Amino acid sequence: MSGTHVPYVIHYHDLVDGGVFQLKTCDVHVKQLNHGLVSFGFKVCEHNQLGELNVQKLQALGLKPSPLYQQIKDQPETTLPDGRVIMRRDVIGPDKKGRVISILGDTGPVDALVDFIKGSQLLIHEGTYEQALVELARSHSHSTIDEACELAQLGNVDQLIINHLSQRYDPHQLNTLLEDAQIIFQQTAFAYDFMTYTVPKRS
Repeated sequence: MSGTHVPYVIHYHDLVDGGVFQLKTCDVHVKQLNHGLVSFGFKVCEHNQLGELNVQKLQALGLKPSPLYQQIKDQPETTLPDGRVIMRRDVIGPDKKGRVISILGDTGPVDALVDFIKGSQLLIHEGTYEQALVELARSHSHSTIDEACELAQLGNVDQLIINHLSQRYDPHQLNTLLEDAQIIFQQTAFAYDFMTYTVPKRS
């Protein structure tokens, strides 16, 4: 409508419950939520990464530190100048597990969400109202802060960040609500504008 022509190709994908998008560095799992209007949640699973080279094994083979180390790590097998073949699997440690985050859009409670978000290092979940306003939350197909905390607990996540907080709450009220939320799930934080959070790499 604007007459704009972009110099790149745009790929459109239909979102369906249970769908998975396989990308170069991660897989994105799709879960339909409960919001009246169609709403989806996403679980982003980073691919596992290669473990560390076992330097002691390489040195035992007579290989001193050099750019050859990176070559050995980058390919399944490497032929040395003397004709020996080094198999990567023989000189590398176990894979480093990829990170997992779950990001849910607007939603009321959904039973299947526990299994969907289980084991996430980070869960971003709405918590529009306090538990005293659960009926109001239900009428708008939203979740309460307590419900987000309970889901994080059942899903065994590492960190919960609650967003979509109602504007009815002033900063003092939010502090009180956060303290109450942390009684249910200690690793809870409330989102704020321009907030950043770094998901640590797994060992």
